Amino acid sequence: MSVFRIKGEYRAKNQKIPFAKEVKALKEDHAIEKILSLIGSKHRVPRKFIKITEVKQIQDDEITDPIIKSITSELSRI
Repeated sequence: MSVFRIKGEYRAKNQKIPFAKEVKALKEDHAIEKILSLIGSKHRVPRKFIKITEVKQIQDDEITDPIIKSITSELSRI
């Protein structure tokens, strides 16, 4: 599995709110789908108001999310 960093913004109450999230996924399309699902459910934002500006596959040493980092390190030990 790869780790992707996805950047973008979503609109909520006439504000544009930027985000940067890291997710584990097999392909870039799966990572985008996961982000759309997470932001939509957590912030109650329809998908048409979520704009993704950058999708980048990152290496293990570039991961900043502590949960993703711990999952990746646990998987590498196996």
